[in-house]
Amino acid sequence: MSHLLRRRWPIPLFIIWSGFIWVTRILNAWAPTSEESTTAKLVSTVTAGALLIGAVAAAAILVRARARDFAPTETLVLRVVAGATVAVWAVRIPLIVADPGHVVGFKVVHVALGVLSVVLAVLTWRRAGPAPIGSSRSGLSGSSGSVGSAGSAGSSGSAGSIDGAAARAVSPAANVGR
Repeated sequence: MSHLLRRRWPIPLFIIWSGFIWVTRILNAWAPTSEESTTAKLVSTVTAGALLIGAVAAAAILVRARARDFAPTETLVLRVVAGATVAVWAVRIPLIVADPGHVVGFKVVHVALGVLSVVLAVLTWRRAGPAPIGSSRSGLSGSSGSVGSAGSAGSSGSAGSIDGAAARAVSPAANVGR
C-alpha cells in the first residue's frame, strides 16, 4: 500500500459515509411518510445537496491527487467540506436531542450518526493538510528538525539534520556560499 493511501484512508471513508448520510436524508425528507413541512424538506434538501456536492468534489480531488500531494486549493476544498460537516452536525444534534417529538431511539441513532460524521470530518481535515514534520513526505530525516548554522546544514543523514535541497528551501541564508 502506498504511503499516500495509508495516510489518506479517512478521506474515502468520509466521502462514502457523507454520501450515505445525505442521500438518505433527502430520501427521508421526501418520503410519503414524512411529516415535515415543505419548507423543512427544502432546507434539508439544500443542506444535504450542498454536502453531497462537497463529497463529490472531495472524491474528484482524491482521484486526481492519488499519486501526489494535495494542491493548496484541494486542501482548502477538503477542509471546507469537512468544516461544513462539523457545522451542520453542531446544529442538527442539539435540535434533534431537544425535539420532544422524537423518541429516545431516534435521538441515540442520530447522535451516533453525527458523532461518526464529525470524527471522519476531523480526520479528513487533518489528513488533507501537509504531513507532520518528521514524516517521510517532508525533507526531514529526523523528528527534531534542528538545523545547524546556515552554511552547515549537512546531509549526513543523522537524526535532526536536513539534506542539502531541503536546507536551501528552508532558508535563503542556507544558500550563502553555495
